Amino acid sequence: MEFLNTIKRPYILLFLFALSVGVYFNTIKNEYAFDDEIIVSGNKPVQKGFAGIKEIFSTDMFASYLEDAQVTGNKLSGGRYRPLSVASFAIEQQFVGFSPGPKHFVNMALYGLLVMLIFLFIFRDLKLSLTTAFAAAFLFALHPIHTEVVANIKSRDEILSLIFYILTISSYLKYLDVPTRKNLISTSLCFIAALLSKEYAITLLAVLPVAAYTLRDYTLKNALKSIWVLMAIFAAYALIRGKIVGWGAPEQMDPLNNAYVFATGAEKLATKLYILLKYFILLLKPFPLSADYSYAQIAYRTFASWDVWASILLHCTLLYFTVRLIVQRNIYGLIGIIYFSNLFLVSNLVFNIGASMGERFLFHSSFAFCLALGLGLQQLKEKLSPRSFASIANTFLVIVLIGSVMIVVPRNRDWKNSHTLFLKDVETSPNSALCNANAAVAMVNMAFEPAHSSEKTGLLKKAVAYSEHAIRIHPKFGNAYFNEAVCYYHMGNYDSAFVLWDKGFSIFDSKPHKATFAALAYKRGLSEGQQKQFGNAVKLLEWACKTDPGNASYWSDLGGAYYSTNRLEEAKACWEKTLSIDPSNEQANKALPFIKMKLAEIKK
Repeated sequence: MEFLNTIKRPYILLFLFALSVGVYFNTIKNEYAFDDEIIVSGNKPVQKGFAGIKEIFSTDMFASYLEDAQVTGNKLSGGRYRPLSVASFAIEQQFVGFSPGPKHFVNMALYGLLVMLIFLFIFRDLKLSLTTAFAAAFLFALHPIHTEVVANIKSRDEILSLIFYILTISSYLKYLDVPTRKNLISTSLCFIAALLSKEYAITLLAVLPVAAYTLRDYTLKNALKSIWVLMAIFAAYALIRGKIVGWGAPEQMDPLNNAYVFATGAEKLATKLYILLKYFILLLKPFPLSADYSYAQIAYRTFASWDVWASILLHCTLLYFTVRLIVQRNIYGLIGIIYFSNLFLVSNLVFNIGASMGERFLFHSSFAFCLALGLGLQQLKEKLSPRSFASIANTFLVIVLIGSVMIVVPRNRDWKNSHTLFLKDVETSPNSALCNANAAVAMVNMAFEPAHSSEKTGLLKKAVAYSEHAIRIHPKFGNAYFNEAVCYYHMGNYDSAFVLWDKGFSIFDSKPHKATFAALAYKRGLSEGQQKQFGNAVKLLEWACKTDPGNASYWSDLGGAYYSTNRLEEAKACWEKTLSIDPSNEQANKALPFIKMKLAEIKK
């Protein structure tokens, strides 16, 4: 890697940017996927453009979704307040509208800027070698664990968070060297931006004093004194955030939001410790990848499990050396605290984060991991001859490049939309109730694509199988029952559909879901009636009226179906019900006097 000394710094930066953008270039053609539909494409404040920014900064980022689902309270512990990234989506909406392509481009470009920033931070601020800076940035750019963050538009909060996280450390080091008001303001603004991007910024209150102690020879007391302004900023942020979204929430009893709800205390702790090992392994072997590791993909562990003790041994060793190296004022100690503090925040050891694990949660810790590898490469360089080091380093980087491209580029295609994602990830996470339920939805949608018209019944049966597996995993998963009901509905098995829909409503009593499915039954009921299949028509319209009893049109047309089957008293009752809801209903106003007259004649 001696050739780096012959290349001008701007060209190195340009190469790193091109590399970062290049491996994710095929995401531009992708659509919205996974949480994009909650945070971006279906978020009401975002769709307002500039007009929605005030609301974005004054509400939980899931507020629009919870409102649409008519769910009260926060579904996730502590709420989610990340207005900076959500505001960026509103700005994009103002200029480019609904199209996902430009938003994917922005994610990709921000990732490239982040990689360049990592290089500059390591080389200029940490004053490490060119080899360390380039290797760390190169490895970070190519690490496959980042595919979710870049390919999922919603995960821009991770990218912005790490950008401002690093800028805060950079500005802080400048402030330590030259303690001017300008540098203090710069540090404070970067810290505020990091907090508004994602909650990870809280870890800076531990990282910055360690940076002062290890890199600038501050005493521990003076290191803590140096961040008093940032501590005051965080206190103000905590008050504002608490008022807007709160900090705590009642324990969730749905395993999809609390993967440990069925675990004993010992199983909870053992499983959380085991997941730390899974994270570490993913950094070393980032495949296969999955967007979902929720209940019950990761089986509960006990302290009789060998992998739990392997995780304890590994992390206790790493933590011991982190503390020891901090005391010795060694930069590896700073790297260790960055790794552990960010990982600890998403470990569920302190509070429920709403997921057992996620690849995006490794984003910040992976920065520390890549920095450690880059520094290790420099130390190897110092021990070997230039020729031997060049051979080893170049081979290593080429292997990383080829291997990463082979993983990242196909994985980007998996993220084309929610359907392609979950049909792929259900193979990787076959025991995830959510993966199976979403794969069922993908199959249903595929069944109605013109290209798959001949396979419709077979695809619906596969969707039923995925739904049934989701229900076996999580018997109280309302959406899984809804998905299976839709399959039976489309296959004409209405009785099974009604049973499953009702079961789903007994678990998740959602007015929007009831209105949607009642409308489906009503539409099919009218169709069956037009085909003179009055038995099915009555069955479908009865269920629509039972499920959405406030809809006058449903009652009116059910009255018509009853009349067609000579059930005159029931027809009369339906039209009376119609007029009690909507006195102006034309069909009921015409039919009711006629049916009353006819019943009177029959009685005579």
